[in-house]
Amino acid sequence: MDLNILYFDDEQPDLDRFGSLIEENSSSHYNLIVEKIIGTKVKKTPNILDNKSPDLILADFDYSHVDSEGDVLGMNGVTLSNLFRQKFSHVPIVLFTRKPYEQRADFPHNEAILACIDDTKYKEDLIPPNHSNLIRYLISIALGYKKLRDKEPKNWDNLIALISAPESSYDVLKMSYPIEQAKRKTWTAFEAATWIRKTLLKFPGIVYEPVFAATYLGITLDSFQLPEVQTFFNPARYYGVFSDENDRWWKTKLIEVAAQNMDETEKNLPLRKGFIKYWNRTHLQKLAPSVCEFKDDSPAETVCYLSQRPAMLKYSLHYHVDTRPEVMDEARVSFRSIKTRDDVNFDLFDEVARDIIKKRNLKP
Repeated sequence: MDLNILYFDDEQPDLDRFGSLIEENSSSHYNLIVEKIIGTKVKKTPNILDNKSPDLILADFDYSHVDSEGDVLGMNGVTLSNLFRQKFSHVPIVLFTRKPYEQRADFPHNEAILACIDDTKYKEDLIPPNHSNLIRYLISIALGYKKLRDKEPKNWDNLIALISAPESSYDVLKMSYPIEQAKRKTWTAFEAATWIRKTLLKFPGIVYEPVFAATYLGITLDSFQLPEVQTFFNPARYYGVFSDENDRWWKTKLIEVAAQNMDETEKNLPLRKGFIKYWNRTHLQKLAPSVCEFKDDSPAETVCYLSQRPAMLKYSLHYHVDTRPEVMDEARVSFRSIKTRDDVNFDLFDEVARDIIKKRNLKP
């Protein structure tokens, strides 16, 4: 299958180098074809995007370099991506730039302005030998959008089919879905991709990344990643669009798979206690319980937003860091992170949480 990529940059050496690196990683399944376009052509050739049918657009952020004719584009990559989004509502747009682009004075931090961009990836990550994850990601997002583009009609039932959702998750999926799209009863590829990637797959609660899945089951990440455990929970794995980006598992299916062979005593316990009892009773290879990073209590019940390590509810506080739907797990920060990390934003705790921090002397 051919995947056509438009790559915009204002430095010809970068266009040649990184464009070639992408094409060199074509495989027997996916032929990556990169059309390299110098940034100033967007200004000099207004119709340059006409008759283009890309599967993916990569855009550099910095367009301050002067071209061979002494001209500059006069806009940054975010502004350029907003122009691309108006023409291509069905194509992924990735800011493809160098670290640390966010620290530039001209980088916009307004979420509404950045909403047109699907993601940001770094040029440095395309350099071998550590490039396979980025290539995998580029293929995944291009294929995911293609599946969304091609699916007709664009209604709720077909969207549920595209994410291969289990029936047990239907109700919570509807509660996480944008109201305006639900009222219209239709969606564009960009709208669907934004919901899937930036809500469903981003926030834990309906599907879980490995550390969240492990903690939900009451076991350590190392235990969850054992081959026998991975095979056991394979029926709960997320196989919908964009599944190649990261491994994830449906929460409701984790419950179903874990409980299918438990005895009545184990089923009556919280899952994080019952599953490990079942497994250690029936398997030679024992699993270790998840342990709170603040105190050695187990099994842990949540994952610290900052450290991404297990924590107890009683040793963590609600962190109002984003506007995730209420059906998702709330973001929490462990007492350990509050005591030891410099990136804790205390404005994101409510008054009750700040009072607890003060009373427990978690921060001087």
